Amino acid sequence: MTPLLPDLERQLRRAVRARQHEQSAKRPAHPKRRAMAAVTAAAAIAIAAVIVLAAGIGAGPSLSEAQALERAAEAAERGLAAPALAPGEYWYVRSVTAGTTGYGASGSPAVIQSRQTTEIWQSTDGSGRERTVNDGLPLFFGTQVARSRFRREEARAPKPGPVDELLAHSTGFRSPLRILTYSQVQALPTTPGAMLDTVRHAAEHSLAELRLQAPGSLLAEESLTQTELESIAGILSDLPLSPQQRAATYRAMEKLPGVVYIPHVTDPLGRSGAALASNGLHYRFIDGSGELSKPATVREELVFDPATGVLLAQQRTLRSPIPSVGLPAGYPVQYTAYVSSGVVASTTERFVKRGLTEVVAPAAPEPACTNEGPPPTQLVPGAIPAALASRFSVLRRPQTSEELHLANRSISETLATPGLTRILKSSIRILRTQPAGVPYYMIVGYRRSFGDLGGSAGCSPGATRSRHRNELAAQKAARRSALRPVVCVLATEGPIAFPCTGPSELDTIGYETSDYGRPPALVTGIIPDGVARVEAMDPHRRTVVVPVTDNLIIYRVNLPAPNATPKEVRWLNTNGGVVRRIASR
Repeated sequence: MTPLLPDLERQLRRAVRARQHEQSAKRPAHPKRRAMAAVTAAAAIAIAAVIVLAAGIGAGPSLSEAQALERAAEAAERGLAAPALAPGEYWYVRSVTAGTTGYGASGSPAVIQSRQTTEIWQSTDGSGRERTVNDGLPLFFGTQVARSRFRREEARAPKPGPVDELLAHSTGFRSPLRILTYSQVQALPTTPGAMLDTVRHAAEHSLAELRLQAPGSLLAEESLTQTELESIAGILSDLPLSPQQRAATYRAMEKLPGVVYIPHVTDPLGRSGAALASNGLHYRFIDGSGELSKPATVREELVFDPATGVLLAQQRTLRSPIPSVGLPAGYPVQYTAYVSSGVVASTTERFVKRGLTEVVAPAAPEPACTNEGPPPTQLVPGAIPAALASRFSVLRRPQTSEELHLANRSISETLATPGLTRILKSSIRILRTQPAGVPYYMIVGYRRSFGDLGGSAGCSPGATRSRHRNELAAQKAARRSALRPVVCVLATEGPIAFPCTGPSELDTIGYETSDYGRPPALVTGIIPDGVARVEAMDPHRRTVVVPVTDNLIIYRVNLPAPNATPKEVRWLNTNGGVVRRIASR
């Protein structure tokens, strides 16, 4: 097969061959020491969590694994991980990512693997710059005829340019813990037990939400241990942790069972290292058909240099070959390879390799526009509009001390949602309906106008200066327009399949369904006063009767979303009489 991208493809195939022979190697070569200054240790730990991620069940860590983790922790403590950021400095990370998806246009089973190079600069306030560039033509796996056709089509197709945005008005660093300021990141635990407790709390919330949003999906079926490791991965990749915090994370991982230590592994870029690995994960090919529609069993690997603790890559490798498309066992169907990282003084500087070390070099110029994003949601005083208070008994009852406490705090991830510009403090109510132990809140807020959502005005390729000015003017005008009140239900970390509805929308079908995952789908709706039960008919004309609690209904339908949205509903009063019948259009 003629390689589309010879160098990288040869590296990938070398990695496959090395993995196939790793069991027969009599004595693994000692990992080569690398002098990559402050190499993505942040990602290193992030990945360590990801790789251990699927292990979940099994005995405790082996002696060699514990030694490797301890060595990595000691390397982090020596300052190999991200140093503290000063105001005006940026933590810079460059990585190469790849994912493999189905390709249906060839007429026979085929997959393509696309790669991107991403550079991220983040300052202490979370703002900065993100630049993503497509890394050559995709690799194609299939028949030679299909491959030739794909290459012809790709040669004629327009090539996308880089996506390059300055990220302004950031509220902090996003992570599985929530959005954190830099001071909150610095306050994270530096002891293994406390770090593990922090991770576990975040994982429990994440798993509960996944089981609500995507019941039956691969993610929702994960164990708590798997979710804990995913949380660790996100924390380590998203947050500029101190050396002590990274060391605590490595040592916390020593307490997780089911992780396998592999002393000799080659990453997708041909670099040698050791790995922490877990089996039992499944990879689902997007747009896969036939054999490719079935989940493939993969092994999650975190590849690092055990002598220095430097992260090299995170990869998911096939446990078995897929002969129909020519993918061998051991092939990395998904990976992130961490190339370089360090602290720079501006978003126009990067680290590049010079011999055995990395040096600061000029980066591409900054884009001419800024993606400001939506302004943060604000908690504001004010009375609940009568048009809503008169229709929802939950909003008319007095606030509890806990609800008043929430109203008098600054906005948090619990209540912040990009769909709202303001939330009335007087409207915050904690609902009694709490599936899976996740608290729900009813609030009254004001929707953002289209122009209020920010976005990359003028950042698209070919945008003229005048068009950029016009878009900014439209955004400012929209922010001055009349606000539209809505009542919403939110879960602990933002809306989960719940609608926001305005006074004029109360007599329509305002139900929402979870938008991904296998059946059953979760259906939710906000119901006004005077309705004790809702009788809902699904598209197959099956009927379910659901009680209304706190002006809210939640039920499951054994259909994929969004096909579970009811086609007809009847609102019933306490005597069973029909208050209203609504049919979808």
